[in-house]
Amino acid sequence: LIGVEVLRRVGFGARELHEGGLSLAALRAGEYTVAELKSELGVLVATLHGLGYAPREMREGGVSAGEIKPFGYSAGEMRANSFTASELKEAAFTLHEMRDAGYSASELKQAAFSATQLRKAGFSAAQCRKAEFTEKDMRGAGFSASEMRTGGYSAPKVRLAGYDATEATAAFGLRDLREAGYAARELREAGHA
Repeated sequence: LIGVEVLRRVGFGARELHEGGLSLAALRAGEYTVAELKSELGVLVATLHGLGYAPREMREGGVSAGEIKPFGYSAGEMRANSFTASELKEAAFTLHEMRDAGYSASELKQAAFSATQLRKAGFSAAQCRKAEFTEKDMRGAGFSASEMRTGGYSAPKVRLAGYDATEATAAFGLRDLREAGYAARELREAGHA
């Protein structure tokens, strides 16, 4: 008796073997891919899932995260199977689910999440800085001057972002503020003598 793997190697397609009486489970065991079963036989995603194909195999076979999500996979399982944050966003996973799955601020920025959304989801100024959001994005997201400093921003960058002397005073000393270019009048109004 010749095995399915041998028949596959000598050129038999999934359609030929299935029409010849082999079950989908036998084709799966014979190492036919999701792409082959979908394209040659039109096998549905639910059937592929039932055959035991992993999310990674389904992704490689052209199945979207949205098609797989109904089977109860978590964002973490999807991430472990090579799905991107953009793919999960399209599949309606929440930002919180993706954060909890371990996607970085950079990956989430690539998925078109804003600094404001990341801040609300619990990302720090340092994490958003690493994702290369602009200083203005950070200001718009509502990060305080103190959070900006903790996140690695200098006084000149905080000034560039649009923080006034009063806001910056909470995070930086007088020398830093003067070097950042705040005017003497601004600093006096902010409480510096």
